[in-house]
Amino acid sequence: MKSITSSSNEFYKELVQLTKNKKHKDMIFFEGEDLVKEADSKGILKYVIINQEDNAYNPTKIPNILLSQNLYRNLASFKSLPKMMGIAKITLATKLEGDLIYLDGVQDPGNVGTILRTAHSFGIDSIYMSKGCADIYNPKTIQSSQGAL
Repeated sequence: MKSITSSSNEFYKELVQLTKNKKHKDMIFFEGEDLVKEADSKGILKYVIINQEDNAYNPTKIPNILLSQNLYRNLASFKSLPKMMGIAKITLATKLEGDLIYLDGVQDPGNVGTILRTAHSFGIDSIYMSKGCADIYNPKTIQSSQGAL
Protein backbone atom coordinates (compact mmCIF):
# COMPACT_ATOMS: atom_id res chain seq x y z
CA MET A 1 0.00 0.00 0.00
CA LYS A 2 1.38 3.34 -1.09
CA SER A 3 0.58 6.54 0.82
CA ILE A 4 1.09 9.87 -0.94
CA THR A 5 0.87 13.28 0.73
CA SER A 6 2.98 15.49 -1.56
CA SER A 7 2.09 16.82 -5.00
CA SER A 8 5.78 16.54 -5.91
CA ASN A 9 5.61 12.74 -5.61
CA GLU A 10 6.50 11.23 -9.03
CA PHE A 11 3.74 8.64 -8.92
CA TYR A 12 1.19 11.35 -8.11
CA LYS A 13 2.45 13.42 -11.05
CA GLU A 14 1.82 10.41 -13.28
CA LEU A 15 -1.72 10.15 -11.87
CA VAL A 16 -2.36 13.80 -12.70
CA GLN A 17 -1.10 13.26 -16.26
CA LEU A 18 -3.33 10.22 -16.56
CA THR A 19 -6.39 12.24 -15.54
CA LYS A 20 -5.51 14.76 -18.23
CA ASN A 21 -4.96 11.95 -20.77
CA LYS A 22 -1.56 13.30 -21.75
CA LYS A 23 0.63 10.22 -21.75
CA HIS A 24 -1.02 6.85 -21.42
CA LYS A 25 -3.59 5.79 -23.97
CA ASP A 26 -3.42 2.21 -22.71
CA MET A 27 -4.37 3.18 -19.15
CA ILE A 28 -7.62 4.73 -18.05
CA PHE A 29 -8.46 6.69 -14.92
CA PHE A 30 -12.01 6.56 -13.55
CA GLU A 31 -14.03 7.48 -10.49
CA GLY A 32 -16.54 5.53 -8.44
CA GLU A 33 -16.84 2.27 -6.57
CA ASP A 34 -19.06 0.66 -9.23
CA LEU A 35 -16.49 1.26 -11.96
CA VAL A 36 -13.71 -0.04 -9.71
CA LYS A 37 -15.68 -3.25 -9.14
CA GLU A 38 -16.46 -3.57 -12.86
CA ALA A 39 -12.79 -3.15 -13.85
CA ASP A 40 -11.78 -5.66 -11.18
CA SER A 41 -14.32 -8.21 -12.45
CA LYS A 42 -12.83 -7.87 -15.96
CA GLY A 43 -9.29 -8.37 -14.65
CA ILE A 44 -8.04 -5.01 -15.91
CA LEU A 45 -7.85 -3.06 -12.62
CA LYS A 46 -4.29 -2.04 -11.71
CA TYR A 47 -4.72 0.39 -8.77
CA VAL A 48 -7.42 1.53 -6.38
CA ILE A 49 -7.08 5.12 -5.21
CA ILE A 50 -8.56 5.97 -1.82
CA ASN A 51 -8.83 9.18 0.19
CA GLN A 52 -6.68 8.74 3.32
CA GLU A 53 -9.20 10.58 5.46
CA ASP A 54 -12.17 8.48 4.36
CA ASN A 55 -10.21 5.23 4.51
CA ALA A 56 -12.84 3.50 2.36
CA TYR A 57 -12.95 -0.27 2.21
CA ASN A 58 -11.31 -1.61 -0.94
CA PRO A 59 -13.42 -4.55 -2.15
CA THR A 60 -10.64 -5.84 -4.38
CA LYS A 61 -7.26 -7.47 -3.87
CA ILE A 62 -5.65 -4.77 -6.00
CA PRO A 63 -3.05 -2.49 -4.36
CA ASN A 64 -4.32 0.67 -2.68
CA ILE A 65 -2.92 4.11 -3.23
CA LEU A 66 -3.83 6.34 -0.30
CA LEU A 67 -3.91 10.05 -1.10
CA SER A 68 -4.21 13.01 1.24
CA GLN A 69 -7.54 14.88 1.06
CA ASN A 70 -6.09 17.72 -1.07
CA LEU A 71 -4.44 15.42 -3.58
CA TYR A 72 -7.55 13.24 -3.80
CA ARG A 73 -9.77 16.28 -4.39
CA ASN A 74 -7.36 17.50 -7.07
CA LEU A 75 -7.79 14.26 -9.04
CA ALA A 76 -11.59 14.17 -8.75
CA SER A 77 -13.52 15.66 -11.66
CA PHE A 78 -16.88 15.88 -9.88
CA LYS A 79 -17.94 18.17 -7.03
CA SER A 80 -18.82 15.36 -4.66
CA LEU A 81 -15.83 13.16 -4.00
CA PRO A 82 -16.15 9.54 -5.09
CA LYS A 83 -15.64 6.79 -2.54
CA MET A 84 -12.72 5.50 -4.58
CA MET A 85 -11.02 5.89 -7.94
CA GLY A 86 -9.20 3.43 -10.12
CA ILE A 87 -6.72 2.89 -12.89
CA ALA A 88 -7.17 0.10 -15.41
CA LYS A 89 -5.24 -1.15 -18.41
CA ILE A 90 -7.33 -1.11 -21.58
CA THR A 91 -6.79 -2.00 -25.19
CA LEU A 92 -8.69 -0.16 -27.86
CA ALA A 93 -9.41 -2.14 -30.99
CA THR A 94 -7.52 -1.24 -34.14
CA LYS A 95 -9.46 -3.55 -36.44
CA LEU A 96 -13.18 -3.19 -37.04
CA GLU A 97 -15.12 -6.43 -36.96
CA GLY A 98 -18.76 -7.48 -36.79
CA ASP A 99 -21.52 -5.02 -36.01
CA LEU A 100 -20.36 -1.51 -35.27
CA ILE A 101 -21.63 1.99 -34.65
CA TYR A 102 -20.07 5.05 -36.25
CA LEU A 103 -20.22 8.28 -34.27
CA ASP A 104 -19.76 11.42 -36.33
CA GLY A 105 -19.19 14.65 -34.44
CA VAL A 106 -20.85 13.65 -31.15
CA GLN A 107 -19.26 16.33 -28.99
CA ASP A 108 -20.91 15.84 -25.62
CA PRO A 109 -18.88 13.36 -23.55
CA GLY A 110 -21.97 12.25 -21.64
CA ASN A 111 -23.71 11.38 -24.90
CA VAL A 112 -20.69 9.42 -26.13
CA GLY A 113 -20.61 7.41 -22.90
CA THR A 114 -24.35 6.75 -23.05
CA ILE A 115 -24.05 5.55 -26.64
CA LEU A 116 -21.18 3.24 -25.61
CA ARG A 117 -23.28 1.81 -22.78
CA THR A 118 -26.34 1.35 -24.99
CA ALA A 119 -24.34 -0.27 -27.80
CA HIS A 120 -22.73 -2.65 -25.32
CA SER A 121 -26.13 -3.69 -23.98
CA PHE A 122 -27.09 -4.67 -27.55
CA GLY A 123 -23.91 -6.72 -27.98
CA ILE A 124 -22.14 -4.17 -30.18
CA ASP A 125 -18.55 -3.89 -29.05
CA SER A 126 -17.10 -1.90 -31.96
CA ILE A 127 -17.52 1.86 -31.98
CA TYR A 128 -15.79 3.97 -34.60
CA MET A 129 -15.55 7.69 -33.85
CA SER A 130 -14.78 10.63 -36.09
CA LYS A 131 -12.14 13.16 -35.06
CA GLY A 132 -14.91 15.61 -34.07
CA CYS A 133 -16.21 13.38 -31.27
CA ALA A 134 -15.66 13.92 -27.56
CA ASP A 135 -12.59 12.26 -26.10
CA ILE A 136 -13.16 8.64 -25.16
CA TYR A 137 -10.94 9.24 -22.10
CA ASN A 138 -12.96 12.21 -20.82
CA PRO A 139 -14.07 11.52 -17.23
CA LYS A 140 -17.69 12.27 -18.14
CA THR A 141 -17.51 9.79 -21.06
CA ILE A 142 -16.08 7.12 -18.79
CA GLN A 143 -18.60 7.78 -16.03
CA SER A 144 -21.63 7.75 -18.33
CA SER A 145 -20.46 4.56 -20.06
CA GLN A 146 -20.88 2.83 -16.66
CA GLY A 147 -18.14 0.30 -17.38
CA ALA A 148 -19.02 -0.37 -21.03
CA LEU A 149 -15.77 1.29 -22.11
